[in-house]
Amino acid sequence: MSLLDSMKVPKKRFVVITSKDLVEEDRQAFRNHGKLLEYDYHLVNVDFETLEFDYLVCDIREKSHREALIKHDLTNYQVVCYVNFYERAEDFVRQINERNPEANVLTKIPKRSINREYFEKSLLEEKLVSPSLVKQILRVLFSCFLKQ
Repeated sequence: MSLLDSMKVPKKRFVVITSKDLVEEDRQAFRNHGKLLEYDYHLVNVDFETLEFDYLVCDIREKSHREALIKHDLTNYQVVCYVNFYERAEDFVRQINERNPEANVLTKIPKRSINREYFEKSLLEEKLVSPSLVKQILRVLFSCFLKQ
């Protein structure tokens, strides 16, 4: 079995929930691998199932987008939250994860990938982070503070 075979992603469409603006480079990354649809207020009464897309982008900052996300069953989709690094612990991320426990949180859209399966796998997997000396020092100080 090759590496690419072991990386097969179940075929579901993606809902990408953003809290920051998509730049053209991000849009192009999605377009390179499928049909991108950016949700707009004129779609407010349209069921997600009837829309043609591989990647549907909803901006959580927009009220009509939040209302649409509440109305639809997100378990039928692969859900990715695309947020700023300081928003990873926001309430809306927790709420999305409660509705779809498989949702992933990204701070960067993968720009390069060899094919669609690899791109989608990159969207769904949490990235490994490098060790942080600052975080480790803060943890030690915090634990010392709690012991006193």
